[in-house]
Amino acid sequence: MKPMPDAVFTIAFYQCEGLALNAPTCSALEKDRLYLECITVAFAAIRRVYSSARLLLATNLRDNPPEFGRALDALGVRLVAPRPTCATDASFNSGFPGCLYLLDAMRHIGDMLDPETLLVLLDPDVLLIRDIEPLLRHAEAGGVSALPMPWGLNEDTNGQTRASLSLMRAQWRPELGVSVIRCYGGECYVLSAASLRRVSLAVSSFWAWMLTSRDGIYGRRLTEEHVLSVVLDTLGLEVQDISPWARRIWTSYKRRNVRGDERGLRLWHLPAEKRYGFRRLFHEGARSSWFGGQNDEDFLRLVLRHTNIERSATRRAVEAGKRKLRICLDAAEALVANNEWQTPTN
Repeated sequence: MKPMPDAVFTIAFYQCEGLALNAPTCSALEKDRLYLECITVAFAAIRRVYSSARLLLATNLRDNPPEFGRALDALGVRLVAPRPTCATDASFNSGFPGCLYLLDAMRHIGDMLDPETLLVLLDPDVLLIRDIEPLLRHAEAGGVSALPMPWGLNEDTNGQTRASLSLMRAQWRPELGVSVIRCYGGECYVLSAASLRRVSLAVSSFWAWMLTSRDGIYGRRLTEEHVLSVVLDTLGLEVQDISPWARRIWTSYKRRNVRGDERGLRLWHLPAEKRYGFRRLFHEGARSSWFGGQNDEDFLRLVLRHTNIERSATRRAVEAGKRKLRICLDAAEALVANNEWQTPTN
């Protein structure tokens, strides 16, 4: 465990109706459990590295199942409940229900922290493999760290393109001129609370501008990645590319971008591991005091054992088939539980 400046690690989770696109489930209860397993593992991975960090779960979740409540208490996670404003604004929607809640969490947390406090915002399915000192040092110096996305200029990404976002930026802030913006993923942002307040004020301004019937031009599809990419391009903050230390790693049979150099990274975003990899790590953590006492190499071996990062193509294909079968069985169980299963009668 490493000493560190005053830092707060935060994960936002908004309980809502809708599908989890990267983790298909057959019920809202199963989706909540799946995300809570990811969140618990993510916080445990942080606590393994940083013993003194403050951990915050920003959520509207009302009924936290006891096993998760006990685990989060043991890890020292504090729950806060930001008022959902962006998340519940019917003017916009996305394929990821609740993703805009991160914007509400940023505003709430920025108001409760001292300006010099460092904030690390993470997705529920991000694992801290080792320390992130380069990101924290950059935040101390007043900068922001985020992961650039390799989106093409006209590539549709959840309803917007770099071209449409660049046009939004030019029309919202015409004094800045016209330029193509850089887009960032929503898995990780590291910045000071002082910078966070600037970002949150800009988000409020941009949101108000978007509400003035701009949806007729740009449509109604909007995610936190879209909003923050536009905002970060306007504030003059130095945004550090965290690609040398972090990556969005797809590990499914159909979508895979594993390069073989992942062991050298510090942050792994594992969207395709929600349903199985994180679940296995959750049960492993519950048996091992949430990875306490494990060094970086021990933890790395554990994660590799329970995820598809280094598994063979044949094994991945077999496990993909097993997952599809499990989804069908879960759906059948849900039908039975809801009394929707009709037994033929003679």
